[in-house]
Amino acid sequence: MAHKEEKYELRDYGLTDPAVLEAATRMAPALFTALRLAHTLDQSHYPIESDDAIERALITVADDDKQYTHSGTRITAKAAKDRFPNELLPIADKLDLLRKVYQAILISHRESSRLRWERVNNGTEPLKASHPLPKEVV
Repeated sequence: MAHKEEKYELRDYGLTDPAVLEAATRMAPALFTALRLAHTLDQSHYPIESDDAIERALITVADDDKQYTHSGTRITAKAAKDRFPNELLPIADKLDLLRKVYQAILISHRESSRLRWERVNNGTEPLKASHPLPKEVV
């Protein structure tokens, strides 16, 4: 028996509820930034086959400072060019952009964690919570 693809709709996740959407955006800002980028770039930018093409695509949606800001996440044109792994190229379309930007986010987070742990191990940075809880006011 063949596996049937499920059709998902925004309401299945509560994303039509403004409070749920806001909470989800706060919990995964980089993913929602990737979603917004995929939605914003038109088809004329695909396929994206080089880091220069990544930079050009980002510049088309960027502000005057050559950066794109959404959901509290800021991506500069230079960072998009320099930090996106070339192994993830080419990018064929919007769905491929979303998938590969998400992969790049995971790679970046893992690399940042590795570098931080290296600094902790060599004593140049103290060990502390990456997401400390707010202090309770009494």
